[in-house]
Amino acid sequence: MVKTVQVIVCLACFSSCKITYDTISRSDYLGNEFRIDGYYYSKFMLEEKEYIAIYFFYENGVELHWKTSVLTDFKQLEVDIQNSTQNSELSEPKDKWAAFHVNNNRITLETWAHTLANKKGTYLFEYEILNDTTLYSTGLKTYFHFKRFDFKPDSTYSSIK
Repeated sequence: MVKTVQVIVCLACFSSCKITYDTISRSDYLGNEFRIDGYYYSKFMLEEKEYIAIYFFYENGVELHWKTSVLTDFKQLEVDIQNSTQNSELSEPKDKWAAFHVNNNRITLETWAHTLANKKGTYLFEYEILNDTTLYSTGLKTYFHFKRFDFKPDSTYSSIK
């Protein structure tokens, strides 16, 4: 119930995004505040099912929200990720991708979003870096934990300059 309310609040926020569809810019991440040699995941319950959200961060300042799905097990999830790295299914839609910037112990993601009015705009998400393997979503009040993983999807996505 709480997660449903949070999702509704997030969707409501999207309705007020300003339209700046092609203005996301990135810069290389050269820091060591958090690890990027794998993925970050968060598990949560919704309608009596356990879900998982997966995020990849890259040295080129790009972040990929791989997917949010019902969690069956990590082994199958990682097989799915490996299979998807061998095809081009991750290039679209654009709202899977974000640029990220680190300032002190905070990560700011700027990503594309569709609003309730079906407008396209950008939206900012903030995460606090608790240590090099744990992030905290300040908006969703959710922890993301690091898992080392060698098969990251390709990050050379041309729409984020």
